[in-house]
Amino acid sequence: MDKVFRQLVLASVFLYTFVWFSPYFSYLWMDENVVEMLVIYGGYGAVFPHEQHSTFFLIFDAVTYVGFVLSSIGMLFFQAIARAIFTLLIVISQVMVLVSGTVVTIEGIAFLESVLSMMDGAILALAYLSPLSNRFSPRSVG
Repeated sequence: MDKVFRQLVLASVFLYTFVWFSPYFSYLWMDENVVEMLVIYGGYGAVFPHEQHSTFFLIFDAVTYVGFVLSSIGMLFFQAIARAIFTLLIVISQVMVLVSGTVVTIEGIAFLESVLSMMDGAILALAYLSPLSNRFSPRSVG
């Protein structure tokens, strides 16, 4: 089970990195009209309009990405704090989905985001509900 958990965490980091950077290179094979529609309709109906808070969302996304990567690395070493941070970031990300309005993306990235959500669920289930959860116990110092 240890091996499966580690493979899930590593695959999640790889896919999350690919999805996070995809907007910076996916335009290369997309039609110009599709790119225009992605830009126009992304965030439509958001609680916090992206146009007014674009710097905030860029920083938020970057901090979330770094947090996911660092907490994932910590989970590979069964650090209790990493598991807590990973869980918190999952919850925050799901709340942001509720307030970020319409998300327009290409089908391949939407598929990968769905796979990532399932992987996150499996990682959390293994980290909290399996015998592996005992390995996340805070270690006593001294």
